[in-house]
Amino acid sequence: MKNSYQDIINFYDILYPEGSYRYFICDLEGKTITNKVVQSSEEIAKTYTTYAKFKTLNHYISVNTYTPKGTKWPLKTGVITKIVIDLDDKENPDKTVEDGRKLVLIFDKLNYKVIVNKSGRKGLHIHVKTETLQNPNIDLAIKNFFQKLATKLKITTLDQKVISDQTARIIRLPGSCHPKTGKTCKPVDIFSSDRIEKMFEMPLNQLKLSSGNGSIERSILQQIEQSPKYNSKPHKSEAYNLIETINWNIMDRVFSDLYETGDNKGNHYIVKCPFHDDNNPSAFYTDSLFHCSACNISVGVWKMLTEHSGYDPKDAMNIIKKHQ
Repeated sequence: MKNSYQDIINFYDILYPEGSYRYFICDLEGKTITNKVVQSSEEIAKTYTTYAKFKTLNHYISVNTYTPKGTKWPLKTGVITKIVIDLDDKENPDKTVEDGRKLVLIFDKLNYKVIVNKSGRKGLHIHVKTETLQNPNIDLAIKNFFQKLATKLKITTLDQKVISDQTARIIRLPGSCHPKTGKTCKPVDIFSSDRIEKMFEMPLNQLKLSSGNGSIERSILQQIEQSPKYNSKPHKSEAYNLIETINWNIMDRVFSDLYETGDNKGNHYIVKCPFHDDNNPSAFYTDSLFHCSACNISVGVWKMLTEHSGYDPKDAMNIIKKHQ
């Protein structure tokens, strides 16, 4: 299904809520063509669609909002509203998938929702919503947090160059095309395939980027700043070990156990979708994914359990462990 212009606006409204952002358009040599302040999701969408026909241009946007009055770029007056994690491996981009899954599961465990985008080149961008943060040490806190997390989870594809300086950081605009590769920075379901190029793209009208159902009084970063032992023993649990060895290609086992087996067609099963009133079977599942043409969803087992079946991360993990 093709995304409508309103879907694009809504997508940017999720990633770039009310505030001021810097929008850069550069040529292939890195020369800035346009450097402007955008103050709404509609303005972001309008700027992108105006220049999208020029296939040799790079589109970048500041990750976080700031007050531009009387300031020049780069600046240190940014307000952190989200963190973007860049996972990159030039030799083997698919190595970023394992690392990305570890991070997504940890943030789910902390009741934070994320959006995972293809980077447009050889990796992934993971957007994590936070509470609004602004203090002189926030960049250092972010850097320390991810360095500790990378060590604990054995993450090897974290781009160290972009985990600090978050207030003035820019990133390729989600939804835009990388002019050198021709690939688009699109949201994907990271649990739908072990290979980036085969991941199922998420329809923009189904995306959410907000806190989970649980409540966290202080953000992850604030916890890091206020509690030096946050990354120590209390969080070194069975879940960390499980993430490294888990088999995600168990959709056939999980779906048939929770719902129905369906009509066996060899390499897939035709079923009635449990997520809408489905008189005529409009869905199918394989060992790695569930797809419904009526709901317009293609998801891996984790997203099916946590976003469509109503399980919280802990119960979802227990179901996945049960079917290993």
